Amino acid sequence: MTERVNLHVDDANLRDVFNRISDGQYRIPEFQREYVWDTSEVTELFDSIYNSYPIGSLFLWEVPEEMNEFFRDTREFGQPSVEDVRYQVSFVLDGQQRLTSLYIALEGLEFEGYDYSRILFNIDDEEFTLGKPTADHLISVSDIWDQQSRFELLDDMTEERRRTVQKCSDRLHQYQLPLIQIESGDVDSVISIFERINQTGRDLSRFDIVNANIWTRDFNLRQRIDNDIVERLQESSFGDIERDTVAQAISLILEGNCTTEAQKNLDPDEVEANWTDLKDAFLHAVDYIRRRYNIQRVEFLPYESLISILAYYIHESESETVVADHQEQIDRYFWRIVFSDHWATRRQGTVGNDTEIIDDIIAGRDRSLDFPITITPDKLKEANIKRSNSAVRNAFLCILANNEPLNPKDGTAIELHENHYADFKLEKHHIFPNRFLLSHDYDKSERKSVIDITFLPRSVNNQISDKAPSNYFRDWQDRDDFEEIMYSHFIPYGPDSAIWDDDYDLFIDQRASLIMEKVQELVGETSLLEYEEKSAEQRIADAEELTRDIIHERLRVNNGDEYWDILPSGVVSFVEEQLDGRFDEYDARERLEFVELADCADIINIHWSEFDDVFPDGDAVEYHLKNLEVYRDSFGDDDMDRYTRLDGDLAIQWINSCIESTVEEAEA
Repeated sequence: MTERVNLHVDDANLRDVFNRISDGQYRIPEFQREYVWDTSEVTELFDSIYNSYPIGSLFLWEVPEEMNEFFRDTREFGQPSVEDVRYQVSFVLDGQQRLTSLYIALEGLEFEGYDYSRILFNIDDEEFTLGKPTADHLISVSDIWDQQSRFELLDDMTEERRRTVQKCSDRLHQYQLPLIQIESGDVDSVISIFERINQTGRDLSRFDIVNANIWTRDFNLRQRIDNDIVERLQESSFGDIERDTVAQAISLILEGNCTTEAQKNLDPDEVEANWTDLKDAFLHAVDYIRRRYNIQRVEFLPYESLISILAYYIHESESETVVADHQEQIDRYFWRIVFSDHWATRRQGTVGNDTEIIDDIIAGRDRSLDFPITITPDKLKEANIKRSNSAVRNAFLCILANNEPLNPKDGTAIELHENHYADFKLEKHHIFPNRFLLSHDYDKSERKSVIDITFLPRSVNNQISDKAPSNYFRDWQDRDDFEEIMYSHFIPYGPDSAIWDDDYDLFIDQRASLIMEKVQELVGETSLLEYEEKSAEQRIADAEELTRDIIHERLRVNNGDEYWDILPSGVVSFVEEQLDGRFDEYDARERLEFVELADCADIINIHWSEFDDVFPDGDAVEYHLKNLEVYRDSFGDDDMDRYTRLDGDLAIQWINSCIESTVEEAEA
């Protein structure tokens, strides 16, 4: 049972609160999150104060003397040491973002890379804004707050502006803030209050709640993660890992899942006792991703949770890397996550459930992976290189990095850990240069497709400039390793390649097909040998049969064989015409043999609720059935191009994966 706490409610004006921060009486505890407000929120806060709007209460905890030192040392505040504070120290439990915003703006501090003396008061409009006080109607809030600075500025103002500035000063200094003071020596009670009053708004992330729940005087999870993991990975140029990813890995290892509740229930003593093993498992997981897949930057990953699940494997397998016997299954699992929507929703729960897959792999049990790949050429073409949170974009970066791209100038491996390769401005890393496309009237969205991106060193970017691909690729064509370099970037280079004609649209289609061929290779299939042994005609026929079978089975559940009454009239009319008066002689399933695959896609999308557990989305159904139909109709033609075959084979594997996994689940 937690100790009863005493609450005292009082008011204090902003001047007194400011002085208490300056004197070191009010401090930010270690378990609080960092400052996260943007500057527009700061100006809105000052507008509220100026107009006497309420900005909420401040929750403060009168800290027992023995806990005085557990505060975050914000050097910019210039607070005195705890020993020199004349009053009892209070920690800010709620209101940290507001108090920090007010203090750094009123002091005009440089904080987190921004000069807060640029928070300005527009005297004429009586509102707050951002910028430099270059006009005589703009004045820094810090100059209004400071009496000496204010008096110096008032000398050069009109009487009306003087009154407005003085009014602003008075309103700021005299603004009343409600204070709720907590008296308790029981840390658990205070942490519980801290969590409850920070359940809404932007104040806390999942990690902040987890960190507060397991914080003790002897163990600070945030500090351990920062010092032992985040900073080490920054120094090795892996990028900025989210603390939440580390907490997720810890929870997977110690609790077996990583829901928010599981993370909140972590035992701080257990975390501390196992910290070395937990930290090492995480760092070894990153090492494996870098060495095995050549993914050198965290920014390339579609989900940071891939590190967490690999850390779970490494810890549970009691190894420092993936052992040889598990390599194939772990690789297949990794790439299926990258190229699917398996973690797109309900990630915490799904990642936790996936520990069963890892446990089976460690135990030597062959585990089928029944979630289908959902990445398609169209999704790749439409993915925007500027959207850093796009799973499709990052899946593309992973497969490109994994292919170990070579420097076109000298054929050496490109060092992808450099910051340059995490920066995708429009003038960088484009195969068809941005300015070249702009001169050919391609709009901005078309110029941002990831399919036009590859990893190019600065010197190569500069050499290419705005040249046409046919121009600069011919400069490299005589190199002995030209084909190897081009393949390493998934750039088609044969005589029919679009680069020689500067045909951007065709190039996008060709490169997307090459990438999808690699996707198929990486995800693998347990039935791959059987797949190759079948003739192409048989694979097409089997995929068509599976598609028509699933339509028949799903629609007859609620409609019986009369489901033809709810099919699109155009489809029914087409089949009636094909059967030439013998429509009633065929049963419901037999009639489906005369339905075009494009119409099958329409049927599935019209009755989507019957199929949403089979296929990931309607657009993918339409895309793959269309490609299967083109492949079938083109099969045997001497002029069928390679990309039609690739798209057709991908469609077959996608259909098989979606439908067969659904059948297996139903049988289980």
